[in-house]
Amino acid sequence: LSELKQLISTRRETPHHAVGWWKWAMTGIFGVAEIVVRTF
Repeated sequence: LSELKQLISTRRETPHHAVGWWKWAMTGIFGVAEIVVRTF
């Protein structure tokens, strides 16, 4: 997570892309987490 935060902080020049990518990443992470929870 620290590396991702550094990438986002270094890419403050393009906030629109950062926000869009962050939302997409969070959606994917939550989706995988939900699948893992249902598996166990």
